[in-house]
Amino acid sequence: MSEMMRREFRVSLGFDFFPKKYTCDGEGVSPPIRLEGLSGRCWLALLMEDIDAHFDVVTHWVAWNVLLEGNMIPEGIPKKLITREPVRAMQGRNDFGKIGYSGPCPPRGETHRYRLTVYLLRDEIDTLIAGSPRSLVEKELRRYAIGFSDAVAAYGR
Repeated sequence: MSEMMRREFRVSLGFDFFPKKYTCDGEGVSPPIRLEGLSGRCWLALLMEDIDAHFDVVTHWVAWNVLLEGNMIPEGIPKKLITREPVRAMQGRNDFGKIGYSGPCPPRGETHRYRLTVYLLRDEIDTLIAGSPRSLVEKELRRYAIGFSDAVAAYGR
């Protein structure tokens, strides 16, 4: 994938510490994601993970074929295998066994960091079915990704 990383862009969550709304202590909706350096219509993939989990990286969100038509992915992507509104996307199962976004939820008394990586795709991925696990999505990203950017934010309880 490193040879293919040619397109540069920047991803921003607009915060360094997750507002409660986007966590297990709030509504648990996905946050808005701003993308700078991308314009027009393009395909994206999203991976969000807890990078401070005790045993291994914990995946909170797996999505691909996210159709960007501007510079913002709005908050509140439905927790469905395939979404049409507010953006078109396919989603996989996270490490909690759920489809779509599961907000930050570290153990009480701890603060964890969460990394959201956004991949720019050369085309729509047509080799995956909705609900695919992260491992299969990452395999296809090696073929389809032409750029990536990430943002890190923390949450403590």
